[in-house]
This record gives sequence, structure tokens and C-alpha cells, in this order.
Amino acid sequence: MNTPPVIDSDWLRFAPLLLTILGWYFVNKQSNVRETRKEHRALLDAAKKQVSEIAANAQKYLQDADSKLAPDIKWALDALEIEFCRIPEYSRTSEILLRFVNFSDACTGGEFEQAQRGSLSPDSAQAQAVIQARNDLLETLERWFRNRYT
Repeated sequence: MNTPPVIDSDWLRFAPLLLTILGWYFVNKQSNVRETRKEHRALLDAAKKQVSEIAANAQKYLQDADSKLAPDIKWALDALEIEFCRIPEYSRTSEILLRFVNFSDACTGGEFEQAQRGSLSPDSAQAQAVIQARNDLLETLERWFRNRYT
């Protein structure tokens, strides 16, 4: 009578434990990636909301010569930059930084904080520059997320 060969190895006793540890490792790694993705999504969603609010305030400021929104705009831009520092690729050479600087310049350019400034129409070049810089920044943030997580 033929009996199946018996593998006499101490390793077989540890196989279930090793497989459990390997499974835990891969599940944990996948969970960490998912959590990081969620954190980045939340960060970008909050940043996009701030960008839209800043652009809206900049539009109001440009269209009202008596507006007192200048400090609010500057403070919001500073706070936004602090939030962007949480993005891993935010550095002196990143496209996100370039778009943020363009957006900041569009919001605070021209006659910003001048004692004698006039009201601009929504169709003015400066008002349109704010909208274009906002759109460029929002698109860059979404592209960064898409490239990183898809």
C-alpha cells in the first residue's frame, strides 16, 4: 500500500502564522493608503473651498472702492499657504506653488490696498485674472490628486 509522502518539517507548523502575518501586513498597507487618500481628499476639498471664498472676496473688493476686505484676503491667503504645506509635493518647484503664487498675485495685484482706488467691473482684466487664476489652481489641485491616486 502506497502512503502519501509525509513532509517532516518544522516550517509547516508555522505556515498558518506566517500567512496570517503576511495577510495582516497587506491589509494594513492597503488601509493606510486608503486613509492617506481620504486625508488628502479632505485637505483638497477644504482648500478648494477656501480658494473659492478668497476669489469671491477678491471680486467683491475689486468691485467696491470702499471695501475693507483687504486684510481678510491677505489672512486667508496666508492660511491657505499653510494648508498647502501639508501636501507632500508642495515645494519651491511644484506646480501647485506656482499656481498659488499666480492666484495670490491676481487677488492682491493692481491697486490692492491703495488709498485712492477705483471700483472695477466684473469684466475688467484684473477681475478676470482672479477667476482664471482660481480655475488654474483648482484644476492643478485636482490633477495632483488624480495623478497620485488613480
